[in-house]
Amino acid sequence: MADINIGELPPGTKRCLVCAEPINIAARKCVHCSSDQVGLLRNVGVSNTVLSLLIALISVLTAGVPVLKDALTPKNSELAFSFQGADDNYINILAANQGTRPGSVRIGKIIRGEQELLLLRIYPNASSQIINPSNSLLLQFSGERAITTQNSSDICHLQFMGNDFKGKETTADVKVDCANVQSFIDTHIKPGF
Repeated sequence: MADINIGELPPGTKRCLVCAEPINIAARKCVHCSSDQVGLLRNVGVSNTVLSLLIALISVLTAGVPVLKDALTPKNSELAFSFQGADDNYINILAANQGTRPGSVRIGKIIRGEQELLLLRIYPNASSQIINPSNSLLLQFSGERAITTQNSSDICHLQFMGNDFKGKETTADVKVDCANVQSFIDTHIKPGF
């Protein structure tokens, strides 16, 4: 700040750092321009108006971000599947719904290489299983029927069919080592298929 020589100061006063008006020597804020005389705000040089606008902006953003996030979040189910294990009778699949609406799983199938091996049904027999938002469900599938003969591929695909909340059919694919489901396959595919 440049030196301002406006005249003598009355005893017990000092000049405001912003407007140069005389203020009490112990004043923390100027009575003329409301500028801070001490602390962090004095060095920043932010006026009360600008500071008020910044606080208002932060308040609006704090209230608006959740509304904006909700508006941009799809209102549908989002199903994910994870292979949990298999034995001679069942394949265990963990199904999780990471969406905001319920979804359903109907059937599955095992594909080895390019060939379908088995059609899978939810056990106990149900037309479909509903999975609510933010929930997981351990599903058991049993082999309903063999579709064709098996081949020698090491990778099996477990495909699951269902419907999202809007009624659109969805298919999810889970790759597993065929050795992990071989006893299940052997139990359900009889020689001669």
